[in-house]
Amino acid sequence: MEYNSKESIYTLTMTGNLKEKKGKTKIVAKNNGGEVFSEAELIISGQIPVFAVKPIKCTVLEGL
Repeated sequence: MEYNSKESIYTLTMTGNLKEKKGKTKIVAKNNGGEVFSEAELIISGQIPVFAVKPIKCTVLEGL
């Protein structure tokens, strides 16, 4: 979880197998003033990107 202090926004980034994480998610924020709840549903759709042509590993040197 990351916090952007300039905009006062928290960001949660999810990685890995997201199909296992799909469904309803409950968010709870707490501080000295109390707590607040929110719910969201994570929906997974689409396909994993596939390369049309497999990239080759190469090294490029800076030249003149």
